[in-house]
Amino acid sequence: MTPHFSLVVCTVGRVHDLVRLFDSLAAQSCQSFEVVLVDQSGDERISEVLDKKGYTFPLSHLRSGRGLSLGRNLALAHIRGNVVAFPDDDCAYPPQTLAKVKTWLEDAPELSGLSGRSLDFDGTASGPRAVEKPVFIDAANIWRCAISYTIFLRRNVINTIGGFDEKLGVGSGTPYQSGEETDYLFRALKQEYRLQYLPDLIVHHPRLNVPSERDLIAKDFRYAVGMGHVVRKNQLGFRYFLPHMCKPLVGSALSLVRCDLIGARRYLQRARGRWVGFMHSPPLTASK
Repeated sequence: MTPHFSLVVCTVGRVHDLVRLFDSLAAQSCQSFEVVLVDQSGDERISEVLDKKGYTFPLSHLRSGRGLSLGRNLALAHIRGNVVAFPDDDCAYPPQTLAKVKTWLEDAPELSGLSGRSLDFDGTASGPRAVEKPVFIDAANIWRCAISYTIFLRRNVINTIGGFDEKLGVGSGTPYQSGEETDYLFRALKQEYRLQYLPDLIVHHPRLNVPSERDLIAKDFRYAVGMGHVVRKNQLGFRYFLPHMCKPLVGSALSLVRCDLIGARRYLQRARGRWVGFMHSPPLTASK
């Protein structure tokens, strides 16, 4: 029987997190799904845990080299479901998630996909600053309304758009360490697919945990380079890009007024990264 959902999961050795995700899938009230797992760990630790847990839902266990977009593209060649989602290996679905998405899409055949809100396991916001009401996704709100693990797309969107840009995303081997899902949705919007953000569609995901201030600032920079590049790649123009440059510069100035030096540096690196990505001259590391 064809599953309603295909859930594409890429992982690099996160055994505990992956078990938490799979446990949440086993607890779904809607069990019409398959998991296509792309294992980039380079060893057998994931296989050993999966054998021990004995999950009963359909599971394809593939292997690939590093790269989130690379792994997702491999998985897309194996999906069978009518709706495709991309849960991170460290996220988890509340028990009614798939049932709600199925109902929402069945009740709105004009929609080609949905996106939801990211909350930590204690209910604290863990993704972009959330929009508080349902909206249709467009170029103006896309950065606040769509993060990969909250996105659900009908299969026909995947068939039309094709694969992810393998130059984008974590592990890509390029400076563009983010933005692969936003680029994908921009491509869908250009095809006039209608996508909606629903704040009641919740996916749990931990907040960013970076070991040091230096690592945090470097990560801000890398992600910002990806954003700038996605804006340039999708030919959105400088008028679109300018507000996305001004916001972190204003944030940096306000942080300085509050004597928040870390916040000021983080905002400044976001602005610098966005500029570098947009101008096509990205260095590989953030400045100190």
